[in-house]
Amino acid sequence: MFRSISPDSFSKIAAGVSSIATTAAIVAAGLWAVTRFSVLLEARIAEAEADKAEAEAAIAQRSAEAKEIVNVDLAALVLTTKSRGERWVSVALTLKNTGSKDHIISLEKDVRFYVAKVLQTKDNGEVQYDKMLNLTFDYADKSMTWFNLKAGAESDVYRAIKRVDSAGVYIARFSVVAPEIDNFPAREYRAQTYVFVD
Repeated sequence: MFRSISPDSFSKIAAGVSSIATTAAIVAAGLWAVTRFSVLLEARIAEAEADKAEAEAAIAQRSAEAKEIVNVDLAALVLTTKSRGERWVSVALTLKNTGSKDHIISLEKDVRFYVAKVLQTKDNGEVQYDKMLNLTFDYADKSMTWFNLKAGAESDVYRAIKRVDSAGVYIARFSVVAPEIDNFPAREYRAQTYVFVD
């Protein structure tokens, strides 16, 4: 009934069964790894998309909050008259509100706008200046008491001019302290530049 199998045939059959089992195990392990990797990849993608959506929502909320961002720049130019030998410093103050809320800066107090001659610099870097020559914005028909900076508008340029008595290096400086308004903390807007008068 049963046929006897020779040891040589048995080892061939056992090797064949072992090869089939090994191949099946490798295929099963590969399928399991691919399935597991796909599930983990989908979870990571979903987590990354949730983080991105949360970050975008935070950025949108910050952008929606009304705030003013004021950029201040100062430029100076020397003007001379040949016939009378007079020296003048012309100063241009540029203000731009790149924020999302209009902003008014009062000029009624805590304002410094002047030119002053540099007398010397000490070894420690401290600079000594001559008397401050106060500047006012050069509108013949009115005096400026505030700046109304519209959100996202083009730069506003305000000019002033002052006669100076002697040659040398001059500082032109503007600063104003804006008080706390609507939960925005008090801050100082300032700019300065140097110009050589010959």
